[in-house]
This record gives sequence, C-alpha cells and structure tokens, in this order.
Amino acid sequence: SFADIGFCQLSPTGMKALPYLFFTTLKNRIKELRKHPSQLILVLLFAAMLVLVVVSAGLPSGEPQALRPMAELRAMMLALYAVMFLMLCHNGLSSGASFYSMADVNLLFATPLRQQRILFYGLFRQLGTSALLGFFLLFQYSWVNSLYGLSFPSLLVIMLGYCLTVFCAQLTSMVVYAFTSGDERKRKAVKYTLYALAASAVLLAGLPALRAEDKLAAITAAADGPVLTFFPVAGWLKAAAGGAIGGEPLPLVLGLGGTAAYIAALVLLITRTHPDFYEDVLKATEISFSAVTASKEGKMAEPVPANVKVGKTGI
Repeated sequence: SFADIGFCQLSPTGMKALPYLFFTTLKNRIKELRKHPSQLILVLLFAAMLVLVVVSAGLPSGEPQALRPMAELRAMMLALYAVMFLMLCHNGLSSGASFYSMADVNLLFATPLRQQRILFYGLFRQLGTSALLGFFLLFQYSWVNSLYGLSFPSLLVIMLGYCLTVFCAQLTSMVVYAFTSGDERKRKAVKYTLYALAASAVLLAGLPALRAEDKLAAITAAADGPVLTFFPVAGWLKAAAGGAIGGEPLPLVLGLGGTAAYIAALVLLITRTHPDFYEDVLKATEISFSAVTASKEGKMAEPVPANVKVGKTGI
C-alpha cells in the first residue's frame, strides 16, 4: 500500500524517494515470506537443490573422461542468447515491455519526479528481475562441469550474460513499442528485420556444415567464429562471457563495451526523442497487468484487434 511504501516521503528531487521506494519494497517482499510459509519452503527447497547439484558435481565419478571442446559451449551460449533476444523483441512488438507494475504507475507517474529518474528506477529494478530469470542456469552445473570442466564461477558468468541479454531485449522491446505503436508499417519493418537477423544467423552457422564431413564441428566453428560475434547483443555478450571464462581480456572488454553503448543509446533515444514515454509505458503495463490478472483468475484474456478493417458493407 501507499502507507507501507511511504508516499509522503516522495520529494520532487527524487534523490531519496526512489532508493527509499526500492529498498522498502524489497524489505516488504522479504517480510511477506513469514506470512506465506509455502513461499518460504519453496525458496529453501530451491536453495537445497542448488547445493545438492553443486556438491554432487564435485564428487568423483570413476574414470576421468575427455572434456568436450569449449567452442561447443560458446556456440550454445550464442544460441541461447540469440533465441531469447529475438523472441522477447518479437513479443514486444505486440504487447510492449514494461519495467513497472500498476502500483508503480499509480504511485510514481503522478508525482513531480523527473521522467529520466523514473526510467532509471525501472531499469535498475529490471536488472534484478532478469537475474531471477537466469537462476535456472545454475541447475545445469552438473553436466557442464562433467562435459566441459566448467567451474561454478564460470557458470555464474554465463548466467550474468543471460541476464544482460534478457535485460537488453526487454529494453529494446520497450523502445521498439514506443516508436512503432500506432504505425503498422514500422512494426512490419521491425518484424522483418528480426526475421532477417534470425535467418542470417542460421545460414551463417549452417551453410559450412553442408560441405563438411563432421557437421557438428563445422556448425560449432561457424557459431564460434568472428562473424557471428557481431550479432546484436547476443554475439557481444557471448564474446564477453567467453573471454571472461577463457581469461582473454580483449573479447571481454569489447563485448561489455558494445553492450553498454547499446544500452546507453537506447536510454538516450527514449528520453530525448520520444515525448509519449508515459503513455506507452502505461499502455504496456495495463496489458501485462490484465494478462496476469486473467491468469490468476483462471480466465482467458479476450484478444482486442489493433486495427479494425471496414469493408463496403460496414464492420
């Protein structure tokens, strides 16, 4: 509620209001675990399962086996990052992506806080949400350790790359939705661009395998090659994660630098050139809130057509 969050402490400058809101919300969520023992049990169960996976991977398992090449792991990283980035960007064309809940909209958007501060608050919150989405990767430690000799800190690096990919995809979705909503031609142009990116990545990785005897090795070499390293966001973060795992500073710096420049460019674009930021965020938030509410109530959300075509005899 507004009383729990401390609505009266929101100041026009926003220097203390937004950090207070973030940490108070986080504290209240932790307190909610005491009121809902089932959620606390679920958290403890996941923690116990993770400890079991890490401990079991360190136990001796008979004769040591030859490790698979790390190029295969980097190729799988590229595939995972690229699929998540393209899927989330494609979904954002229709429903948009919002970093806020309806409570945030009702609380923050009615205050005299600067638009940029509210946007950065949403970006900071979304980083935490993206980290939770990548939590499932930690349960893959057993087989990646046995096949590739990957350490647990290296798996954390892969999870961090996945979280940044999801974050960049959702930020891209919000920007694309803000600039294409209401214009079907722009939406189709962005959609075809995403299809072209996906098709080009598949062709660049699959064409070398047509002439090679070892299909898997050819696909792996192409996916881990320098060309697909330039794939937007996914290729950059794959190079950064691979450089961090392999101890190569140049790919790490270039990959993180490209990703940071991409995020900065999108934030600058939406804050400087798009005046209807609040309206687009509000619409995307309402769409996601309606979908979540309908799912909780066991109802199907009724699809509403964006464009109604009128024929010669009427609608």
